[in-house]
Amino acid sequence: MHTCDVPLCVNPGHLRLGTQRENAVDSALKARRPRGSHNPQAKLTEGQVLALRERYAAGGVTQRQLASEYRISPALVSVIVTRKYWKHI
Repeated sequence: MHTCDVPLCVNPGHLRLGTQRENAVDSALKARRPRGSHNPQAKLTEGQVLALRERYAAGGVTQRQLASEYRISPALVSVIVTRKYWKHI
């Protein structure tokens, strides 16, 4: 695990032993992970997420319909509308 917050640091003295889980938790706590549309794996933008949530909350559209429209899985729509993903907005 890297103990300093300098992304380009290669000093071995700044490393300590830790599990993959400990490293992931440390990274999340220090906000070193890209969030939202800054994540290269993101399928939606912040604006799309907000629009999707608003449309679902207004009713008249199913999660499956939104999934088809946004070209994402129904499971992804579910975790977005329940705020398990994209919690920061």
